[in-house]
Amino acid sequence: MTKDKTVTMSRELLPCPFCGCQMRIETGRDTGHRMYGDHPQKCVFPRNSITAMESSDHPDALTRLIEDWNTRADPIVEADGMGEAVTFQDRVKPWMLACFGAEILADCQERNHRFLEEALELVQACGATESEAHQLVDYVYGREIGDPAQEVGGVMVTLAALCLSHDLDMHEAGETELERIWTKVEQIRAKQAAKPNMSPLPGVYPDRASQPAPVSVVLPERAPEPTTAEVVDPDCNYENGLADGWNNCLDKVKELNQ
Repeated sequence: MTKDKTVTMSRELLPCPFCGCQMRIETGRDTGHRMYGDHPQKCVFPRNSITAMESSDHPDALTRLIEDWNTRADPIVEADGMGEAVTFQDRVKPWMLACFGAEILADCQERNHRFLEEALELVQACGATESEAHQLVDYVYGREIGDPAQEVGGVMVTLAALCLSHDLDMHEAGETELERIWTKVEQIRAKQAAKPNMSPLPGVYPDRASQPAPVSVVLPERAPEPTTAEVVDPDCNYENGLADGWNNCLDKVKELNQ
C-alpha cells in the first residue's frame, strides 16, 4: 500500500547555508516531516539525504521545522549573476588580487609558507608548544609525501574538529577575518614588503628569477703553472693548454662569485 506523501516547497524555507541549493519538505503519514535538498558533492550534507526532520504528531510541527531550519540556515554563501553559489575560496581570490596581484597569488612557494605560518600561529594560540611543533615537523617530513587534494581534506576536517574542541566557529571566524583584511590592504602590503626577501619568512618574491639568493662557491685547486722547460718543450704544449684553460675557468668563476 502506498503511503500518502505531500511535498512542501515554501518560499519561506531558506536555501542550504553551505551550497545554496533549494530545500524541500516531504510529509508522509507515517514518516513525519522530512527535509531534503539536492546538495552537490562539495556540500557538507550528502545529496538527497535527510537534512532535518520533525514528527507530524504536533499540529505546529511543520511550522516549527521551517522556523528551526531558517534560524540555523543564515546563508554564508552568495550567488553570482548566473545563480551559482560563490564559495568562500572564490571570495578570497579578489582580495588576494587586490592586495598582492596575480603573481603572488599564483606563487605556490609563497602560499605554502604563509599557510604554514598561519597554521603555526593558530596552534600556538591554542596552547601548542614550540617543542611539539618541531617534533611534528620531523615526524611529517620523515614520511612519504601525501596527495595535495587529500591533505586539503584532512586540513578541513581537523580544523573543524579543532574549532569544536575550542568552542570556535570556523565559518564565522573566516567571514570576520575576510571582512577585516579588506580594510587593511595597504597595511598588509607594507608589512609584507618590509619582511626578508627570498625567505620562508613573510616577504615578497617579485624578482625571484633575476635576483637569486647569493651562493658561495668553493673552488677546486688550480692546475700547476708550467715550468720554463715545459713552455719551450713542444711535447708539453697540449698539457699546458689544458692547464691554462682550467685556470682561466676558475678565474672567471671566482670573479662571478665576488
